[in-house]
Amino acid sequence: MRNILVVFQTTREQTEHLALAVALGAVKGGADIRLRHLDPTPSSHLTHAEYGTLREADLLWADGLVVGVEAESLTEELKQFTNTVRQLGEQRKLSGKHGWVFGPRQEGGAESDAVIHLVSVMRAADVVLLEAADAAIAATSESMNQMGHKMAQI
Repeated sequence: MRNILVVFQTTREQTEHLALAVALGAVKGGADIRLRHLDPTPSSHLTHAEYGTLREADLLWADGLVVGVEAESLTEELKQFTNTVRQLGEQRKLSGKHGWVFGPRQEGGAESDAVIHLVSVMRAADVVLLEAADAAIAATSESMNQMGHKMAQI
């Protein structure tokens, strides 16, 4: 049984739905999941306002870490999250865990600055990220469900 942590940052339902699709796919793949929203006071526009507060224990519990972002650049919540990942990485507490980051793409299909930064920080923390070919999928509920399932099977 794998433990998958799905963390997301958003003010819109679309990104929330994609995070939920990843979580559902992970559950279908036999994983236990935890969903966490990076904003301590989520928008009322979200379907489920209570995901729980992200804690260091969640990151340590997880075998797999999926991070979804909406912002194209770093927000305060993303900075705090990456600082936590960086600190745990320095302590070698995330080594060998699997990860994947999804988020908006810039014009021309390039990943956003926020996604690029998260990928860099996770790599530096020795998180094993899915290959670029796997991560370059279109952001649909079905494809996210498949990625969650894949994370559960790794």
